[in-house]
Amino acid sequence: MTESEGKNVFQTQEAITICNQASINTKKPCSDKEIRQIENASKIYIKVLAADQYLKITYDGIAINPRDEGLEPNDFNTFFPFRRWIPETKKYHTNAIKSHKGFFKKKLSCIFCNKEYLQKSHHVSRDIKHWCYS
Repeated sequence: MTESEGKNVFQTQEAITICNQASINTKKPCSDKEIRQIENASKIYIKVLAADQYLKITYDGIAINPRDEGLEPNDFNTFFPFRRWIPETKKYHTNAIKSHKGFFKKKLSCIFCNKEYLQKSHHVSRDIKHWCYS
């Protein structure tokens, strides 16, 4: 087994575990409903970036799935999957973005406003509750 095949096996097993924890059918693609189930089951936030829509965030768990249990979004519980269309398979494929700051090539990022910037003084969050100088 090559290193690439080993990574694919691990990713598949991990995806199945996550779906099982959220009571999701592993044979069907995830819609916003299933993404919300994963967020709630794993106590995380998800923001899906779509390559086919010029890196637009197509699902923003912070904005559309607020939590009553006081789960505050931060860099450790907010995940950024990168969705892209694969013409050969006619399906979407999703990769994990390990560092959204690195992905956008900016050293600072506001997960509330979806803005990346280079200096702390370049951004103040629109929500005073989450006054942001990431």
